[in-house]
Amino acid sequence: MAYGLWRGKRWAWSLTVILSFIGIALGAASIVTGNIAAIFHLIINAIVIYYLYRPHVKVFFGKLSAAATV
Repeated sequence: MAYGLWRGKRWAWSLTVILSFIGIALGAASIVTGNIAAIFHLIINAIVIYYLYRPHVKVFFGKLSAAATV
């Protein structure tokens, strides 16, 4: 996955988003069961998703045309 992210592969963007959403769900479930330290994992996954949905990042991964960001 790291190779795909480094090279701007579309599949790596999709896989990272999916795994980050799964991480958020698991982190939330872990917090509910009493593991307060999982808040750090939840925050990191949320930051990753936020970053991947930025327009310039989506253009890099071919998820958005450059003209759409102007």
